Amino acid sequence: MSAGPPVTKEQFKEMVRARTDIVRLIGETVTLFPKGRDFKGLCPFHDDHNPSFTVNPERQTYKCWSCGEGGDCFTFVQKSDAVGFREALEFLAKRAGLEIPAMLRGGPPESKDKPHLYDVLEWAENEFHQCLLSTAIAERARNYLHGRGFNQASISKFKLGFHPDSWDWLIQRARGRFDMELLVRASLAKEREGSTGYYDQFVDRVMFPIHDERGRTVAFGGRILPDSTCKVDAKYLNSSETPVFSKSRTCYALDVAREAIK
Repeated sequence: MSAGPPVTKEQFKEMVRARTDIVRLIGETVTLFPKGRDFKGLCPFHDDHNPSFTVNPERQTYKCWSCGEGGDCFTFVQKSDAVGFREALEFLAKRAGLEIPAMLRGGPPESKDKPHLYDVLEWAENEFHQCLLSTAIAERARNYLHGRGFNQASISKFKLGFHPDSWDWLIQRARGRFDMELLVRASLAKEREGSTGYYDQFVDRVMFPIHDERGRTVAFGGRILPDSTCKVDAKYLNSSETPVFSKSRTCYALDVAREAIK
């Protein structure tokens, strides 16, 4: 049986739009309340004190009657996340459970790289977290965190982790799953200077995952254990900037604090 003609860019865009509930999407960042057939809230694009931001679920659009910002689900993601249309489309498609058609997978290498970076960073977060929770080698890290007042609830809530005292612990776990170039681009590994090979960026450190406002893992901060024999200069080490991580635009635990802020 024929699979039928491939969908066009415009058809796929409309599929994504149809699968996206704009009230739920915007409600992830803006507190909305029903007002007749619409929903209202404080505009996220200017200093709004009287709710002037309206979302229409029938037309799947939004409009601020004070600053004039308006559009659909795509323009909202573009404006709020400071990304281009392709990235907004990819984000909403993944959120809706839709696979990007082959003919839409082009674009700048940096844009194409982002989904892979999110994947490897999320994987690394889980590896660090499970290491901290369940391995004997992480007992020193657990004792350190408990001594600093962290309880199990906080460790789980913020997905804290541990990278053991090994310069290739993560590299070995990534073999057959992620290539080395991707680990380097994600600031999880580095290439050795003056010789061949790679090494893990974070060694013998308690790991603090850094998430963007939508909860995606974008970077890490690592604190060397006080009793470490690892010869490093920095007590604290953060990921380098990458296509998914900008230090000037990222606030630690913003994804956790969003509801309280709203």
